[in-house]
Amino acid sequence: MTLLSNKGRDLVVPASIIFLASIFSILMQGYTYGSQNNIFHIPIVLDYLASDEGPHDVFVESLERFPSFFWIVLKNILHEGNIEAGFLTLHLLTRICFGFIVFFCLQSLARNRLMNAAITGCIIGFPGFLATSFLGRNELLMSYLSHSQVAFMTIMASWLALRYRRYFLCAAILGFSFNINAFLSFWSALAVGGSVLWIMRDQALMQIIKIGGLMTAIFTPAFPM
Repeated sequence: MTLLSNKGRDLVVPASIIFLASIFSILMQGYTYGSQNNIFHIPIVLDYLASDEGPHDVFVESLERFPSFFWIVLKNILHEGNIEAGFLTLHLLTRICFGFIVFFCLQSLARNRLMNAAITGCIIGFPGFLATSFLGRNELLMSYLSHSQVAFMTIMASWLALRYRRYFLCAAILGFSFNINAFLSFWSALAVGGSVLWIMRDQALMQIIKIGGLMTAIFTPAFPM
């Protein structure tokens, strides 16, 4: 009796490459807590708005410009005693999950696990993707925990669903992504929506409306934010 199936064993080496590449990219880039936009995120997670001075504090009131359900969820999990360890753990998990999404996107184009894992490792460690590049600053792979990095991951997952023509799954993921980062998801939804309309141009209009309706229903909670 074997612990892993043949398919599982085939994924061990690619998964190891992606995991090690994720660790290496963070070590190469460095990790910071409480820097840049984290100065807005941490008060949300620690629920400073519920403090006596929170509702009357100009800085805390400015947090309304940084809405994301990602931080609202973390508010119910993290506290002052574990927030630093929690942010670091989530930062690492986000980097690893991003790597796997890239890997599976590459797999959908060419089924060569080792080659795709190696390419994924290069992408994760490429300096141009690590916050800064010759073109300027980006938020693809930041040196701190950011909801934008999570949104990039979910957006790419929606592309993967679109690649396999799983339209309802694609719409559901994009709708969920709106609640993490509405700005990034809006532009992605335009691109994905245009693609779906073109692919399904000869199909029933009601099917297209259902797909759009599902995405709208899932991202609706983002509006009050």
